[in-house]
Amino acid sequence: MNYTGNIDEWNGITFTDSTSTPLTYSQKLYICGTEVTDVVLSYGTTVVNPYAFYNLKNISSVVLPETVEKISKFAFYGCYFLENLSMPCSAVIENENSFYNCSRLEKLVLTKGTGGMQTYTYTATPWYGSNNTFTTLVISDGINNISDKAFFGCGKLENITFPKNNYTVGSRAFYGTQWIKN
Repeated sequence: MNYTGNIDEWNGITFTDSTSTPLTYSQKLYICGTEVTDVVLSYGTTVVNPYAFYNLKNISSVVLPETVEKISKFAFYGCYFLENLSMPCSAVIENENSFYNCSRLEKLVLTKGTGGMQTYTYTATPWYGSNNTFTTLVISDGINNISDKAFFGCGKLENITFPKNNYTVGSRAFYGTQWIKN
């Protein structure tokens, strides 16, 4: 799929389901003839739209600005080669399928964002579908709350960098991780 706008304009398109995005079949996105392998949205972006980067197989990193308040359903579903994700801790993840099947995710960097971290259920953390490979977590300075069950069941999570400031850790936030086992 070759798109003549920029990555922010692409994100501005609202796809209603997996059959409405051309990425379902092409699995690659070209912006002005150059293949997208890294998604970096501009400061001021507040929403990652539904299915915006659905099934985009070749992206390796995603950087979302601290202004992002919502990551919509299936936004990064099936981004199989995604290894590094930087996102604001305050971004509301619409459902557990937002990052589902990002099975090579290795590193998550949580930036401050514009508010507190949402509370999750046992199987509805945004990285639920990648919890077998996720190993490194960086929680940036300024974050003061790590919510209940935030990293529940992230079985290989073992390297965690905590903020230098005071913060609260919610119930079972790291339950079932290698970090707890070690």
